[in-house]
Amino acid sequence: MKTAASGFASLMIMSLILFYLVPSAGSANQTALPETGALEPTSSSAAEPTPPHSDQPVTLDDHIRLWVKEVARTSGFEGWLEAGWTTYPLGPGTHGWVAIFEKDGQELGYFIIHATEIGGFLLGEYGTGSSPLFSEATLNHNVSLYGLHVNKEVQPQKIYMDPLQTVWQLEGTEETHYLDAVTGELLPVSETVSLWRSNQFHTALVPEALGPLASSSAVIQASGSMPPFDPFENTDWMLHKPVVSHELHDIMQAVHHEANVTFTAKLFEHTVLYAFGVSSYQIWSNKAAYVGLSLDTGGVRYIPFSVLQRYGNFFL
Repeated sequence: MKTAASGFASLMIMSLILFYLVPSAGSANQTALPETGALEPTSSSAAEPTPPHSDQPVTLDDHIRLWVKEVARTSGFEGWLEAGWTTYPLGPGTHGWVAIFEKDGQELGYFIIHATEIGGFLLGEYGTGSSPLFSEATLNHNVSLYGLHVNKEVQPQKIYMDPLQTVWQLEGTEETHYLDAVTGELLPVSETVSLWRSNQFHTALVPEALGPLASSSAVIQASGSMPPFDPFENTDWMLHKPVVSHELHDIMQAVHHEANVTFTAKLFEHTVLYAFGVSSYQIWSNKAAYVGLSLDTGGVRYIPFSVLQRYGNFFL
């Protein structure tokens, strides 16, 4: 996006607010779930081994460590084997966590992990870049940038409706502020969040409903990537044409041929239109498929393809 806050990012008014970002459940009976309501984050690293005499991962960190070892084999995740991470609960009722990865004082990326109903864990989404999802560094920077007057006695709250609708909620001295969980952009989504809360959608996020997600026993069987691009270099997608088939094979072929595909979605009750450049994909052995959406920070968000199919469209 092109704003004072971030490279390509921009906030535009055109009948709605428009901005974009450019560049099998495992061990069901042996998994120890951390307390989602815990206020204190926990820290770990990929270097720590799984417990001895254990054929299956036991703790949340054990599962994270296996995912790290797998993604570290692919482009864009260099250095992750030497990284540490801190896990934070996504909030009451979500049964999920965000793990923020860091190496030498620099943030590298993130995982979103969901607990399953039978006791395992699934990788909801993941990504790379110096401004990962729910980065407190990005949040603090933008609070200062916008000059927001925040009630410091109330902790910022993570709002995770689904992979595409994620925001920070901040209690101001006069009003509540909502900021995009990746870019830190201010969003006019108070009504959407209120509706979500009133319908208690936040207690009904079932990871299996997001489509196939990677378990910690799965491996990446296929992947591809291409250089990131600015979706506003070619704005034909604004005219709703041409639309790329919503088949994963077609998206994979476009990446292989370095054909610029833009994914768009009208989110938060159709009040905000996002546009992302598609730059990569990763297919896991349990049929979990993630499509990489480029960030202007140089990173990528890997979102389940089934979620993208449900919420938006792909344009050449």
